[in-house]
Amino acid sequence: MQNKASLSIAERGSADGKNPWRKREINVQRNVMSRVEREREGSMVCARRIQTPREREASWAAEIRRRKSVENNQERERCATERIQEIDRESIMLAATELVGGIRREIWRRDTILGRERRQSR
Repeated sequence: MQNKASLSIAERGSADGKNPWRKREINVQRNVMSRVEREREGSMVCARRIQTPREREASWAAEIRRRKSVENNQERERCATERIQEIDRESIMLAATELVGGIRREIWRRDTILGRERRQSR
C-alpha cells in the first residue's frame, strides 16, 4: 500500500481535502451554462449559435416552406399574367370580330342600297 504522502496533489486532492481539478471542471461547467443562458436571453450577441439537430431541422423546414411560398407566389403571378394576356387577346379578337362584322354589315348595307338604286334606275 502506498503512503499518502507519496501521492500527488491531483490524486489525493489539495491540502484542505478538495480536488482542485474537480473544482476547475465545476467552474467551467458553470461558465458554459451561464453563457448558454445568456444566449437564450439574448443578452450575449454571438455571430452564430450552434444549433441542436432539432433546431437545424426546424430551420431547414422553415427555409423550405419559405422557398415554396416564394415559388408559389411566382407561379401565381405568372398564371395571373398569362390570364391577363389571354383576356387581352380575347378582347382584341372580339373587338376585331366586331369591327370586321361592322364593316361587313356596312358593306352589305351599301350594296343593298346601291342594288336598290340600280334597280330603281332601270
